[in-house]
Parts: sequence; C-alpha cells; structure tokens
Amino acid sequence: MNTIQVAFRRAGTMNLATSSRINEITQEAHQRNRTRTARAYTSVGNSIRQAFHQYGPSQDRK
Repeated sequence: MNTIQVAFRRAGTMNLATSSRINEITQEAHQRNRTRTARAYTSVGNSIRQAFHQYGPSQDRK
C-alpha cells in the first residue's frame, strides 16, 4: 500500500466529534473567504466608480 492510500485510510478513521469539528472549521473558513471576496469586489467597484466620476465617460466611445 503506498503512502497516499495509507493517508486516506487513516483519514477515514476519524470519529464523529472530529468530523463535526472539521466541518465547523471548514464552514468558518468558507465564510471568511466569501467575506474577503465580497470586500475585494466592493473595493474594485468603488475604484471604478470613483474613476468614472472623476474623469467622466470616455470620449472615444460614440
């Protein structure tokens, strides 16, 4: 049995308490990532909006 198979076999032996905690940690990380992504999009949107208001629409578009 190779190392990867051993790792997966051992990972499958976790008890319900461990599994529950891992699920909770995963959910918390997912929420943080969603919040971070939303903040990044808001920041980019604000930058575009600010530039548009500062410089106006492009004159080369007709």
